[in-house]
Amino acid sequence: MMSSRRTLSTRFAWTDESQAFELLDWETRPDHFDQLCEHTLQLLLLRCRITRERVFETLPEAQFRQEVRAAAEMFEERFFSLPMFVYMRLKFVVLPERERLIRQSQP
Repeated sequence: MMSSRRTLSTRFAWTDESQAFELLDWETRPDHFDQLCEHTLQLLLLRCRITRERVFETLPEAQFRQEVRAAAEMFEERFFSLPMFVYMRLKFVVLPERERLIRQSQP
C-alpha cells in the first residue's frame, strides 16, 4: 500500500492510518490514486460539512480527480502532509474559484 520514495518527517507523530495515506504511491498505482481521491473527498465532507453531491455539483467528478492529481503534483516535502495539502488546495483555491465562476455564469 505504501510508496518507498517518500520519507515522513519525524516532527509529527504519524498514526498508522495517516502514514498509510501519506505513503500512497498515487503516481504509479491507479488504486492508490483512487484512495487519495476518496480520502480527499472524505476530508472535504467532514471538515466542510458539505455533501458529496454538492462537491460534484461544483466540481464534476472527472474534474475533481484532475484537480486532486494537479494538487498532488504540486506537493513538496516542506508542506509535510500530501493529503492535507491536496485537501487545503481544493478547499481554499479550487472550490471557491469554481463556485465564483458558477455564480458569474448565472443570469
